[in-house]
Amino acid sequence: RTPAIWEVILTGGEPLLMSPRRLRRVMQELARIDHVKIVRIHTRLPAVEPERITAELVRELKASGKATYVVLHANHARELTPKVRAACAAIVDAGFPMLSQSVLLRNVNDDPGTLEALFRALVECRIKPYYLHHGDLAPGTGHFRTSIAGGQSAMRSLRGRLSGIAQPT
Repeated sequence: RTPAIWEVILTGGEPLLMSPRRLRRVMQELARIDHVKIVRIHTRLPAVEPERITAELVRELKASGKATYVVLHANHARELTPKVRAACAAIVDAGFPMLSQSVLLRNVNDDPGTLEALFRALVECRIKPYYLHHGDLAPGTGHFRTSIAGGQSAMRSLRGRLSGIAQPT
């Protein structure tokens, strides 16, 4: 009932833990809303339980008449195991563009070499690096946070080392 809503994001928790039947119902409801044109599904499931990315689940990602994007949450190239790559390939091969969302984590992926490896690995998987976030200010996560200046410095150092397709916004 709000025509200004053009894009819907399924996130928070893990939307792909819904049963395929429930996911189908959600996507069918979104398909009925004329002014919604884009559906984004943000997920870590392919990276943490790739075996749950079944043909049935992938089939239910479709919202008729809508462009559906799947956004993988991945923070390090080591997460992209052969099984994860196969799960992502199943999504892309079914016609769903994939993007990535990563969190800059101190002593995990906050150096240019690690970020470069992550972004290159994502592109090899046909996943466009999309977001690179600084960590939330959630209690108990301070040891993972990086400075804004440090993140900006890491991204500046990647300019010229990576093509535009391998750089997040």
